Amino acid sequence: MGRAAEGVAAVLEGRTYDLGKLRITYTGGLGPLGSHAAYGPTTLIVAAEPIEPASPTGTLVTTPWRRNEHGALTGVKSTSYAENVRGLAYAAALGATEAIFLNTAGKVCEGTGTNLFCVFGDRVITPPLASGPLAGITRALLLEWAEAAGYLIEQRDLTLPEALTADEVFITSALRDLQAVTRWDAVAFGSDQPVTRQLVALFAERAGADTDP
Repeated sequence: MGRAAEGVAAVLEGRTYDLGKLRITYTGGLGPLGSHAAYGPTTLIVAAEPIEPASPTGTLVTTPWRRNEHGALTGVKSTSYAENVRGLAYAAALGATEAIFLNTAGKVCEGTGTNLFCVFGDRVITPPLASGPLAGITRALLLEWAEAAGYLIEQRDLTLPEALTADEVFITSALRDLQAVTRWDAVAFGSDQPVTRQLVALFAERAGADTDP
């Protein structure tokens, strides 16, 4: 066991949790007070905390701010969470559980910490990485497992008006797995979402069988 793992074990020693969150952050270490690169040595931070299981459903609002799909950090998971913090606060103020960003071209991009999927009949559509979303691990696993099971998965751009006409909508993340969306802005989605329900079951089955994908 490495020093970081030993530290986590010490914090959690003597306590039992059913579900937890582990965040690993690797930085360039010390650096100048400015925008020049860090000069190290590098720093590894491992943080852990218990969490409650995510709700099976959630609600969305569209933020007034845009993701830059051409930015220098597009697709990079960094410690720059300010946009996500503001987006999630915006969602909470409107009674929603997650906020969705469009990109500079007006296409649907991603949530503050989630990837988005829209179901049209038997087709499942998610924004491509070229639209600027983070390549989430849960997103990647769902694409792999769902396609192997015969589902029609398409990665293409979606406008907001088109996305809001979907039969079903769900979001994915490491802490939510698959979460059905019951409302997005002023649009309500029915509680009976058969494709989402099937994919939730598929993901749970495959994740349970392969704990180290």
